[in-house]
Amino acid sequence: KHGGLIHKNIRLSNIVLDALGHVKVMGYGLTASKKDAEILPYMAPEMIEDQAVDYRVDIYALGVTAFVMLTGKMPYASTSLEALIYEQKGSLTPDINSLVRDLPEGLAEFINRALIKEPEERISNWFEIQTLLAPGKGSSLNLLANEEMDMALVIQLQTMDVDTAILKQELHKVMNLHHTQYEMEVVTRDNT
Repeated sequence: KHGGLIHKNIRLSNIVLDALGHVKVMGYGLTASKKDAEILPYMAPEMIEDQAVDYRVDIYALGVTAFVMLTGKMPYASTSLEALIYEQKGSLTPDINSLVRDLPEGLAEFINRALIKEPEERISNWFEIQTLLAPGKGSSLNLLANEEMDMALVIQLQTMDVDTAILKQELHKVMNLHHTQYEMEVVTRDNT
């Protein structure tokens, strides 16, 4: 479900890190203006066209923000209102996968679905968004990244009361016992 607050002014310059490295969204209560060349490219089509808006305008703006962070450019280059409306209506939204290589599948899916022009078709479920953006979620292992490997084994486990250092040593021993060429990557959830 979604909350009742609509920011309407999410953009790269309104996202900051605090002293502890936490992401903070600034600019609440500031009115977004179609005359502001900085905010205009972040505006969802329904907002630009003065249609009814809801929280999905923020999802669109987050998609634009992620797109800019990864590519260094806006999905649409126009900076005037008329040109942007024309570009949004008349051209396809660039696929992030065609611009950024090796992007996690979940992140790419979020960006592409967040930038859908029709709000009814745009990704709108916050739980689904959270799942796509969670570390290790919404993505698959790319076996083609290393042509010598022909299998990937993914094990998710709860490590409470488990000495993970010993567990990793034992896994290495088993792989070596079978003379297996392998790469091991361990990803843990930070519970702090």
